[in-house]
This record gives sequence, structure tokens and C-alpha cells, in this order.
Amino acid sequence: MILRRVIAHFRKQEWTAIGLDFLIVVIGVFVGIQVSNYNDVRKERDLAGRAIIKLKQDFVEISREATIRTEFHMQRIKLLQGLIHCLVDECDAAQLDRVVPEAVATGGSFYTVPPRSSTYSEMVSAGRVNLIANEELRFALFRYDVSLTGASMALGRINDIALLYDRDMKQHTLLDPSSFVPPTVDNWDWKNDDFAIHSVLPPIGAYDWEAMKADKRFRRAADELLRMQTYYAGNHAEALRDCEKIIQLLEAQS
Repeated sequence: MILRRVIAHFRKQEWTAIGLDFLIVVIGVFVGIQVSNYNDVRKERDLAGRAIIKLKQDFVEISREATIRTEFHMQRIKLLQGLIHCLVDECDAAQLDRVVPEAVATGGSFYTVPPRSSTYSEMVSAGRVNLIANEELRFALFRYDVSLTGASMALGRINDIALLYDRDMKQHTLLDPSSFVPPTVDNWDWKNDDFAIHSVLPPIGAYDWEAMKADKRFRRAADELLRMQTYYAGNHAEALRDCEKIIQLLEAQS
């Protein structure tokens, strides 16, 4: 329609009308581009908003999991400290029964590295990290994700060594299979207890305390597992602090 009008005006040499038609075309194109840009910006803003919501959901869950894991390792530290105290100083039978069985049974139990954010991993894979406009938040997410890679390598090596010390810890014990309920899909919360080794081991039924005290390998195992538990606790506590910082930054974006 516009083209026919321009041709008609050109034949009649109606330059003013031609100029008006050209102006209409330019304005139409400009408005169309602006509307398209606005729609693109709105889509990006909506995607960014949904990403912030999903990231917050991820890190609230990760924070809850990191709290559970930190508390678990802090409990192992207290048990091993109590065990070492009894090795150094005299403890009565009641004190030994409160500390030794659980310390020996679970002193070598460790959780895996803290969970990753599936939303952030998807954003990295899709090249959409730019949806996060806040530079501080982007760096915090990057730092958390990278720290898990390093922690995974370190904790993997520590866990291999811990298995050897855990074996030395159990040399002078007898397990009690009668009170052990093997984990199944029905009785084990797989999501919330994904790698606590203590969940799949029967409790200590009897132990030879005098043999434990006389065995240098037992004392060394207790000392080394205490160091490892301290490292694990620190790792999960650091992840918890990082999560809390990320959640604060995400809330500021909401």
C-alpha cells in the first residue's frame, strides 16, 4: 500500500507527499524495532526473575543441608575428643559406655561435599550467567561452585585414608547385628542422609577398652580421624557461610 502511494506521488512529482510517506515508513520501522527491543528486554527480565527465585530455592535447601552436615561432624568431633580424653585420663565404665561405642562406630563417618546449585549449573551450561546483573552475586555463585570442585578432590583423598584409620578403630570391637536394621527404600531417608556412613553400619555391641588403650594404632587412628572430622566440619561450615551470603544477595535482588 505505501509503495503504491510512493510510486503514484513520484509520477506526479508530489515531493511533499513522498517525504511524508517516507517519514511514515521510517517512524513505523523505528517503532517496530523499539517494540521488539522492549519485548526482548521484558523476556530477559522475566527469565532473570525466575532464575533468582530458583537460585534462592536451591541455596535455602543447600543451607539447610550444610547445617545438618556441619552439626553431624561437630558431634563426631566431640565424641572423638571424649574418646581421646579417656585414653589419656581415667574414665569410669559409665563414661566409657557413653563415649566409646558411638565414637568408634561413627568416628570415621563422613558426608560428601556440599551440594551444588542445579539452577546455577544449568545457567553455566546454557551460557546464561549474564541473567544475573549483580556482579557481587555472580562472583559469589562462581566462588561457591569452584570451591566445591577443590573440596571434592581433597575430601576424596581424605576419605580413602579415613577408611584405613576407621578399620584400626574397630579392631577391638564386636558389632551388634541384632539391633541393626538394614537401610531400605522404606526406612531410610535417602535424600536427607545421602552419605552418612554411620547409617549403614550396625552399632558396637562390645569393646575391649584395655586392648584399645594398649594399641598405638588405635590412638593414632583416633587422633587422625579427629583431624579429618575437624576439616570436614570446617568445609561444611564454610559452605554454610557462603550460602547465607548468597541468600542475602539474592534477597536483595528480589
